[in-house]
Amino acid sequence: MTEIKSQNILIVEDEESISSFVKMYLEREGFNVHVSPTGADALATLRDTQVDL
Repeated sequence: MTEIKSQNILIVEDEESISSFVKMYLEREGFNVHVSPTGADALATLRDTQVDL
């Protein structure tokens, strides 16, 4: 049986209500979701985490 690896998605959105809604939906679909509210925070996340999208 082949193991399916969850893909990592980075959301860059400063509006918390939008990012939490999108995160909830994507996690429900099986994705690992990382949320960054700013571009600087997103760059820090990209340094530490390999994301697919």
